[in-house]
Amino acid sequence: MYEWKVNQIKVGMMERVLNHMEKQGYQVQTIIPLSMSAENADSADQEAHMLLAGRKETRSSPALVHRGMPSLKPENLDVVYGRKDD
Repeated sequence: MYEWKVNQIKVGMMERVLNHMEKQGYQVQTIIPLSMSAENADSADQEAHMLLAGRKETRSSPALVHRGMPSLKPENLDVVYGRKDD
């Protein structure tokens, strides 16, 4: 199972956002340049934007964790203590 994350960013922020996504465990799958509308294209202060889509693998159930010591029985002495008494 995958978790997806999509960001719309300015081109100047791309390196910073890519590094941040990588630290969060996302692998960037696609980078799409976004075209600006005609009314926004006239403004010189507008910066181009990109759309980033990344994914990371998630587990559907938590991993099994063994906690505590196993019960001590004559047949598992070597497992508990790391040796076998004869």
